[in-house]
Amino acid sequence: MRSRFYPVCLATWLVFMCCATYALGYPLVLKRSEEVALPSNLLLSNETKRVLEKVWKRSPTFRLQCRRIAEATSLKVSLRFVAKKSNNFYALTTAKRSADGLVSISIEIFILDCYIEMIGHEFEHVIEQIEGWNLKELALDEGSGVIRNTDGSYETNRAVRAGRKVYAEYRVTR
Repeated sequence: MRSRFYPVCLATWLVFMCCATYALGYPLVLKRSEEVALPSNLLLSNETKRVLEKVWKRSPTFRLQCRRIAEATSLKVSLRFVAKKSNNFYALTTAKRSADGLVSISIEIFILDCYIEMIGHEFEHVIEQIEGWNLKELALDEGSGVIRNTDGSYETNRAVRAGRKVYAEYRVTR
């Protein structure tokens, strides 16, 4: 009985999210003729752009993330797919703020099977920065959903959930 509970819950959640997303006016799959509108403040190679366009077409959550990033006019985000540097990370996001207030965020996603999930995950970290999250401070509060890893990096439950949601939407619309 218990082994069937989780798949049923997941399927129910996915159906609910798809219906709610469609009801809000965000189509699950765009028509071929509809334009992909990736944010102009994303710095991408042609290869990376093609991947993000596919995700954008299939994931309403990713489209919302892109809208939030596009609205941040003092932000530049670069995204690269790179060969895996270590066994400890799937992706690495770093942020720098210049004296004039411009924030530059660099995302490196290490090539592996779950890179679609990692795109949604890392874009959510960008949104956390847009919202002014202080991860160092939040990690001190046990119930915040932010943890500090032993290597000094931070992880958030919010980014984990967002990445899984983008991946689920991407898979559903294949």
